[in-house]
Amino acid sequence: ARHPRLVPVRLGGGVRAALPLRDRSGTTFGSIVIAWDHAVDFDELGPTLTTIAELVARSVERARLSDDLARDARRQSGLAELAEALAGASSLREVLASLAERIAAPLDGVDGVVGLVDRGGRRMRRYFRADTPEGVRALGRVAEMSSPSPLVTAARTGEAVLVSSR
Repeated sequence: ARHPRLVPVRLGGGVRAALPLRDRSGTTFGSIVIAWDHAVDFDELGPTLTTIAELVARSVERARLSDDLARDARRQSGLAELAEALAGASSLREVLASLAERIAAPLDGVDGVVGLVDRGGRRMRRYFRADTPEGVRALGRVAEMSSPSPLVTAARTGEAVLVSSR
């Protein structure tokens, strides 16, 4: 009897076994293929193939965990740098400069813009990083509060605006 989870498929004269990669809860998150240029006995190889798939799955899980931990460490470091810069700021100008320069880093973002509504509530002043792309800077330093810009909309409505794509 063949191993119940292995279905050999002949492709281009070679024999292949495709094996699912499962996490510890049993959810499939990928697969691997092993190919031979000769006939193989899947009854004999079945347990070894399953072991290999399990080893690969555990290795991928560990690598993902390591990547997640590294990302979290970068975020924590970015937050600490932001907090330190803000704590050392002695004026609104310094606070805004620190925010514009550092606000995206803890989230692995590439840019950040800070907007403050003027005291009359009619306009928003935008504060950009020194290296903010010109296309973003072209929006201007001042926006009317009726602007559909996500930055302005969040301030106007008091609600988060999340844009998943353009």
